[in-house]
Amino acid sequence: MISKEIAAPLAPPLEKDLMEIVFSDRSITVERICSDAGLFESKADWERLFARSSAQNPFLTWEWMAAWWRHLGAGRKLHLLFVRRDGELIGIAPLYLRKIRQGGVSFYALSFLGDEGVGSDHLDLLSRSGCEDDVAEAIAQTWREERRGWDFIALRHLAEDSPHAARLLRLSEQGWRVRRQAGEVCPYLGLAPTWEAFLDRLSASMRYTVRRKIRTLEKEHRVEFTAIAELNEGRSGMERLIALHQKRWGDRGGSEAFIDEVKLPFHRETAEAFFQKGMARLFFLKVDGETVAALYGFLLGRRFFYYQAGFDPAWKGKSVGMVLMAKCIENAVAQGWSEFDFLRGPEAYKSHWTSD
Repeated sequence: MISKEIAAPLAPPLEKDLMEIVFSDRSITVERICSDAGLFESKADWERLFARSSAQNPFLTWEWMAAWWRHLGAGRKLHLLFVRRDGELIGIAPLYLRKIRQGGVSFYALSFLGDEGVGSDHLDLLSRSGCEDDVAEAIAQTWREERRGWDFIALRHLAEDSPHAARLLRLSEQGWRVRRQAGEVCPYLGLAPTWEAFLDRLSASMRYTVRRKIRTLEKEHRVEFTAIAELNEGRSGMERLIALHQKRWGDRGGSEAFIDEVKLPFHRETAEAFFQKGMARLFFLKVDGETVAALYGFLLGRRFFYYQAGFDPAWKGKSVGMVLMAKCIENAVAQGWSEFDFLRGPEAYKSHWTSD
């Protein structure tokens, strides 16, 4: 066992002392990585595991996790757990250690990478498909037997349908105090085969409103809808999205996603990476040649994750945000996508689209 933890500088060549084995049981071993180098050198292994996982979403990708750590990890400590069976990687617990102060007392908690500041949803352990039980069991045993440097575990934004949750909750049967707390809802749409079939699912009032808003805007103005999936267009498109987002929120407060000086570089980095991988999508609505609304999200397989949007408040009276959303959903239907995930948040407009 290598017991010495080394806080290595950013991404040097990977060496043996960047990890230590913290659990071993027959064919299963668990390695702990606490260095930046260990995270940044794990990209290839992480990506291979992600490709074989049944729980794929953008917030579990190496790109998202590594960027979050690079830009928002100050003052925290990595605590990655890599689960191997006969030497082959079958699972990752993407964790970090954070300090919490309550009532004048400091506590240390293990939490998911990405759980603060950037709206990550569906966080979870990452497991090869079919190995979820083995991975969850190995992680649980590691926590029981090798508790060092932390007081409790707070797995925020854990996916409700996580294949690992049931096993982790069973820690309560072994003397652990376990509390399950409901988080924010993540509304989603199961898409219909045609746009008209989708509209028929909406409430009568919502269906009427959508059709009227589109018809009125197109009657009074020249309306263009564009979709961007290529890197070069994506770079300039992100700047337009950022400008619209700042125009909407800059003066009134609220969202800081594209305003905060720490978060903005994170979003530029992840957008660059996701456009390179073919995952990022940008949609724009132009009215009389002027870009008035933008929507940004991620596509994995046939599932679209709507992440962020912006619009010119001068056009609020024309409901350009609703019109763009309708155009995006219509495009998703035409592309044969199966699901439109609105991600976390109780905003009323989400329930209007997702309530039958």
